[in-house]
Amino acid sequence: MPSGVGGGSLVYQGMTLQPTKALFERVMPAGIDYDQMDRIYYPRVTAMLKVKTAPDALINSPTYQVARIFAERVTKAGYSVEPKSCNLPP
Repeated sequence: MPSGVGGGSLVYQGMTLQPTKALFERVMPAGIDYDQMDRIYYPRVTAMLKVKTAPDALINSPTYQVARIFAERVTKAGYSVEPKSCNLPP
């Protein structure tokens, strides 16, 4: 039986999703700057976690069905599951 250790990545089917600016600004305190998060901190976390796109063989496997359904619903809700560039600032 598969198991895992972690937090949110298990709940989100191993996906790391960045919120849109509109969603971020709707739920986060006003003093937190989305543009700064997008420019510095989201890329830093992406690099630190070594975020990669899963290979097609895994995505298309029977055991990945739940993650495919999650990705479909995320996309249908208007969000992207495509990775962003993770160039770190100097």
